[in-house]
Amino acid sequence: MRKKQGQIVFEQLINVLVEHNYSYWFRIDEENKSLQDIIFFHPWSVKCLNSFPQVLVMDTTYNTNSYEDKETFMWALECLKMVMKRLPNVIVTDRDLALVYAVEHVFSTSAHFLCQRHIQMDIETYVTKMMSNNIMGKSVVKRWKTLIASRTEEDFWSGWEGLQEH
Repeated sequence: MRKKQGQIVFEQLINVLVEHNYSYWFRIDEENKSLQDIIFFHPWSVKCLNSFPQVLVMDTTYNTNSYEDKETFMWALECLKMVMKRLPNVIVTDRDLALVYAVEHVFSTSAHFLCQRHIQMDIETYVTKMMSNNIMGKSVVKRWKTLIASRTEEDFWSGWEGLQEH
């Protein structure tokens, strides 16, 4: 049986991954006999991950890739879990709902937080849409930034009161 060009390229890729000690997994779409997903981890990256496993930060470049869904993220995170010697205490992600779902299921014992930068972007977008007065909108965003930068409970409640004034 003659191999297709894609099969030859895939075999070459696998050979390179094996030769360079990458950890890798792939899935084949059984219906059309094509590569569905592939994930691989460079040995140095795995070493770093296992040297500093306390916090894991994942950014999917939210809303730019339509191929990632809950099931794909769960599969990818299960693969990641297989190279980890210990689970992270904390996982920080963007607001990709499929990733959030997968993290909560695959790493159920890890605390999960959303990235402050992504929350900030959401607040700014929402406030800009809600307020016709741009100066007032900027004031609300500034007060929000003060609130989240609070170092003490007293600072937080003071910032909260300032935010409520709008």
